Order: sequence, then structure tokens, then C-alpha cells
Amino acid sequence: MKPIDQILNIRKPLGWTSFDMIRWIQVRMKRVKIGHAGTLDPFAQGVMVLGFGAATKRLQHAVDAEKEYIATFRFGLETDTLDLSGRTINNCDSVTLNESELAGVMQSMTGDSEQIPPIYSALKIGGKRAYTLARQGKEVKLEPRRITIYEFALLDVAGQSIKVKIVCSKGTYIRSLARDLAEKLHTCSYVQTLVRTRVGTFRLEDAIELDTVPGLLGSQ
Repeated sequence: MKPIDQILNIRKPLGWTSFDMIRWIQVRMKRVKIGHAGTLDPFAQGVMVLGFGAATKRLQHAVDAEKEYIATFRFGLETDTLDLSGRTINNCDSVTLNESELAGVMQSMTGDSEQIPPIYSALKIGGKRAYTLARQGKEVKLEPRRITIYEFALLDVAGQSIKVKIVCSKGTYIRSLARDLAEKLHTCSYVQTLVRTRVGTFRLEDAIELDTVPGLLGSQ
């Protein structure tokens, strides 16, 4: 049997953490080294690029590649996690979502900028995950990170929700983007749905299902 040495484009299921996926594979393929090119939150789904065996050393190009998402933002409410899994902490005034105004504000947010990550994130502060500190009720202060938004396009408006397409650099938090857009519109928001449709050249339409991975790699 040949050593496993592959990079695979796998569809992350809704409700799973990225590490749930890795553990699921490791249980079925013991002693296989696995790396990833960027995680997704449990409420999100879509492209997860995993490297196996020696191929983990070749993941950096996917880590650095631009990412593409389709997301739904819900205005008028804010959760502590900035997504639908969190606890509602703010009930803002509803807004009239004017497509022309929205498109203009979103266009102004493209290009290079600094973004403050969500406090419920896996970034470390003093050796501890920010989300761990946030869950303990401790103050979490994260420094802004340099990001680039290549495209921020309005796809649909329905009531207090909008559907958008985002193409961005690594390190961009879509939850923070929803928060910042809402602030510019003098309201608040959270991310209702999130699908990562592309990581560099890895596209969602080409992604394989998780349950096919052990059989595929086992045939090497």
C-alpha cells in the first residue's frame, strides 16, 4: 500500500466543527497525519481543504489563498457570537434595507482594512482561546488584523435579511464583516447562514462528501 499523500477538498457538514471532521477521519484511519487550510465554525458549511500524510507540508498555498463565501446577514438583532448559535444580546431598531444604499456601503468596505475579530474566536490571548475567556465572562480584547475584501456583493434582500457574496483574504471573519456593515447602517446584525464556496482553486461543486474519505484514502 502506498503512503497517503493527498490534499482533498471535502464538504464540511452543517453542525460539525472542523476538528470533528478530522477526528472522524482519524478514528477510521489511525496514525494518519492530517492538516487543514483553515477552519469553519459549526454553523457554517462548505469547502474544507485537508492535507494527509506528507501533503500537509503543501497546504500553505491553500492557507494563503483567497476565500469565497455566500452568507445571509440578519439585521435588527445581535448575538454574543455574532451568529445564529449565540445568545441574543441586543435588539436594535429595524432598518429599511435599500438596495442602492446597501450596495454603496458594501462597496466602500472593499479593499484593504483592519478588522477586529469576534470575541468568540479561536485566537489566543495569553495562551487561552478567546472563546474560552468569553464564555467565562472575562473581558476579551483583540487587536485589529489587516484583511482585504476583494468583492462584497449584494445578491438578495428579504425583509431584515440580506444574502451576500464575499471574496476575501485569509484571516477575514465574516461575522465581523456583518457586524461592521450593520454599524455603518446604524443597526446591528448577526450571520444566519454561511457557506464557503471556494478556497483558492478548490470549489464547492468539486468537494467530496466526508464519508467517502476513508475509502478513497484506503485505496492508495
